[in-house]
Amino acid sequence: MFCFNVLKLNTSKNAKIGVKEGDLQIPRLPTGISYFVRIKVLGDENQVLVETPEIRARNEIVSIKCEADEITSPRDIETKQKGQFSVALSWHPPECGSVGEYQIELRGLAEGKFDVHHQTVAQPSASVTNLLPNTEYEVRVRAVDRSKTVGPWNSDAIIVTTKGDAPESSEAIKLEYTSDTDARIHWTHTDEERLQQYEVVLVEFENNEVQRIERTRVSPDRDSFLFVDLTPNSDYEIGVVAYVDHEPRKVYRLSLTTAAQPALLVDIEPIIVKDGDNHYTVHWKKPDGVAATKFIVEYKPANETRWMRLQEDRNVNEDEENYSVSATELNNAFSVRVVVVDDEQRAVAKTKEALVSGGIGSCEGNAGAPNEIRVQPSGNSITFSWKAPTCDQDLSSILGYEYMIWDQENGVPPETTSFTPKSSVTIDSLNPSIQYSFRARSRLTNGHSSWSETIESVNNQKSGWFLIFFKHCSISVLDLSPLFIFCFDVHI
Repeated sequence: MFCFNVLKLNTSKNAKIGVKEGDLQIPRLPTGISYFVRIKVLGDENQVLVETPEIRARNEIVSIKCEADEITSPRDIETKQKGQFSVALSWHPPECGSVGEYQIELRGLAEGKFDVHHQTVAQPSASVTNLLPNTEYEVRVRAVDRSKTVGPWNSDAIIVTTKGDAPESSEAIKLEYTSDTDARIHWTHTDEERLQQYEVVLVEFENNEVQRIERTRVSPDRDSFLFVDLTPNSDYEIGVVAYVDHEPRKVYRLSLTTAAQPALLVDIEPIIVKDGDNHYTVHWKKPDGVAATKFIVEYKPANETRWMRLQEDRNVNEDEENYSVSATELNNAFSVRVVVVDDEQRAVAKTKEALVSGGIGSCEGNAGAPNEIRVQPSGNSITFSWKAPTCDQDLSSILGYEYMIWDQENGVPPETTSFTPKSSVTIDSLNPSIQYSFRARSRLTNGHSSWSETIESVNNQKSGWFLIFFKHCSISVLDLSPLFIFCFDVHI
């Protein structure tokens, strides 16, 4: 390799300088050969403006001295191939250091600043995918040695532009609120019949270094997203990419800064009223001493940890103290809260969480109890079966079912229970002339659920009728020969 120091030349304004001021390197030249080198300065029409004398130089192998724990940057990064959504890269290993792995960063420039990709490879080459078409990226590569010492990024600026047409750019995105650790955004839905998903991207920078990248794919019916666990008073770049037919069709971009102080937790709990099978109304009061301009109602779906918002929200009126919204999204909700937003899109307060009545509850309570218990008699045996509970198993999973059956004349359930891993059990060797009671509950990893309703049964040998008495006035009558079922309700 030859290295030359190129100084800034005093030429006319029409001069064309092929290199910038600094060192010029000509890599990968055969060694042991003498070369004549000269530099020409060309004008706009390729006329020679300045020409240096010839310099004779010989390319020799140079021994580089490395410190014991030193690791230098990768060399000679090249773009091997470019596509619409990917680039293939290669480079030479560092001159110093025992490389364990390479870290690659492709950072979008200009409007694509939010689109940052990180990748780790073991060999000095990589293919980076999921890029945006016709977008400029800065390429950076650094080596990590076997003792996890991280080397410097490559010193030369490498810019690569993907092929194809850039996605449509949209400004139909806004910040709904920020707190010290949360930020909610909202965008206008992409009206595409073949819309498949949105990819929501968040990038945090500090001193021009990427501190965090978060990529989440959400369903095509979503138009809002909540970022959590953010850093207070920090800057973030946000992007939402709409995918149609597996390709990025539209890009929404937004920058935001988190608040310095947390939102106040006010001593107000929303009241949730179920108005019908699929309809709820949420009621709450305006908190005192809070500069509120808007209320956003959020709910946490069962088996999820991230809050979602209701489509309907409320603006604050100075002469109004009580507020309410109608909702059809709470059928599968676990809890609800109200976020109070000021005129600077800051979440200044949050209410307490309210559990949704009729939503999926914890398995430790009534929601985990077996229900719709069915009874099938056969001679001196009875088979009990039931519907598996649809409760929230986040904190405690269902391992099976505990049950007990006892002689109703004794009136006291047994002190111990039996166990079945399935949602059914057959009890054998029963006395047909005795009335029995049966109940079941779910066995959980951390305890058990509530008991099911108790079922009472009487077997009359003379008539061949088997009577099953359900509490709460529900009676089923079964004739054993031939078998048929009558079900009716008794109202008291």
